[in-house]
Amino acid sequence: MSFKKVFILSFLLFLFTLPNLHAEGEQLATDTVRQITPMATRASLTLMRESFFIIKDGLGVLWLPFGAVESTVGAPFGLMTPGIQNMGTGLAAPFKVAGGVLDLPFKVFGAL
Repeated sequence: MSFKKVFILSFLLFLFTLPNLHAEGEQLATDTVRQITPMATRASLTLMRESFFIIKDGLGVLWLPFGAVESTVGAPFGLMTPGIQNMGTGLAAPFKVAGGVLDLPFKVFGAL
């Protein structure tokens, strides 16, 4: 058999099997999307929830100046102890944010 005949035969065989391969590939892609969609939804919801907590902890930094004013100006009114507690909350907030950011990938992948 000559090279030309082998090439034409291979090309015709390829043309007849191409639509079948496309249909199988399309079905495989559809099945893959159906399997991935619930996992992506869980991961997205976990990411949103954890991001909310990180933002909330980040806003906790604002307790530091509030506690400072409360413990100095409010000291004659008995606000020294709550002011010091608020300052402690404000000082701890950046560490809570750092912990949340470092823990975020583990929680998202754990949702999968």
